[in-house]
Amino acid sequence: MVAHPAEATSRRRSPAGATMNGHEKSLCGGRITTFQTVPLRDDLVEGGLEMTTKMLIGTMFALILSSSGALAETRLSTTDLGQRIYQRNCLHCHGVRLDGKGPDAASLSVPPANFHTYLSRLKGDAELEKTIKQGKRFLGMHNWEDTLTDEQVHDLIAYIRSAAPPVKVTP
Repeated sequence: MVAHPAEATSRRRSPAGATMNGHEKSLCGGRITTFQTVPLRDDLVEGGLEMTTKMLIGTMFALILSSSGALAETRLSTTDLGQRIYQRNCLHCHGVRLDGKGPDAASLSVPPANFHTYLSRLKGDAELEKTIKQGKRFLGMHNWEDTLTDEQVHDLIAYIRSAAPPVKVTP
């Protein structure tokens, strides 16, 4: 037994091992193999533990920062949010291409708006917002005021404008 931890040594034991003058001898396959023992130092062990702890904390901190950045990157843009709203609520009538040729358009007495036409592109955002919220009576356009929030309406308009930009009229 070792009296003081600073005097401790690490040894690799073998079934036929013997220690002599800091060396361990082992009979392996008919040969004698000698291993040198290495003294352990408390300051290296404690410093290593302290360094490992610091590295672990640093790694965890880096992971937290990088994951918050990844979350920020996964947030959808206004246009992407508007596209999802369009696909869920408008696509059936206005079509995939926003051309008024959706799967339900044929069953309507008045065709849905084609957002690519000159007249549709002349409409300002305020007029689109009013039409989306209040609908168009006798034209088959639903009112979405009770279904969509103001933010969702603005996202939807952003998507429509990205696909069919407004016409700029100069006086």
